[in-house]
Amino acid sequence: MQEKRKSEAINGQYEEFINKRTDDEIFEILKKRSYYQPEMVDIAIKEAIKRNLIESEKDLEGPAFRVKPLKRRLFPGIENEAARLRIRKSLGRSFIIAGVLPLILGLTHLNAGDSPEGVLLLLAGVLWMLLSARIMWKGGRIFVNFLLVMAFFSVFYVVHFFQTEGGMVFLDFFIAIVAYLLLFYGLLFLRRLSEK
Repeated sequence: MQEKRKSEAINGQYEEFINKRTDDEIFEILKKRSYYQPEMVDIAIKEAIKRNLIESEKDLEGPAFRVKPLKRRLFPGIENEAARLRIRKSLGRSFIIAGVLPLILGLTHLNAGDSPEGVLLLLAGVLWMLLSARIMWKGGRIFVNFLLVMAFFSVFYVVHFFQTEGGMVFLDFFIAIVAYLLLFYGLLFLRRLSEK
């Protein structure tokens, strides 16, 4: 019984979503129907018939509605502006959290009496977090480029840190490499999102 209610609620959401779409958006949903839930596609088909966009479900067999395969890319193409905004905000929040690392390291250096390096790390962390917050709220490719430059220079700092610290093991290097790969992927993806 509860499953039926849940299914009806989901279908109600699908219907509300489809009813708010323009004719062109419904055409796009039908063209890419293999990427949507079957229930949503059924509702989109019924709406298209009701709006006289198609005469019957048989029209979907025509060349205009052939499903095009997704292209494999390093960065996914995000067509929906609302989705692009959500992804940008999510990445921006992640980068703000990443800015905590230089803050902690800076405080550690200040506590150990290494004031110049500690202050530099604190400033870098604050700048990183401010730029990330700016990107999260308003976007801007130039700010992403600043973060890319900062991340690039931080690689030299981390390499220097590993050279001066004794007793580093393979896992330390592995974690640093994975973290930088994720960081640069996120920044380059964010830069790609800013192009549109």
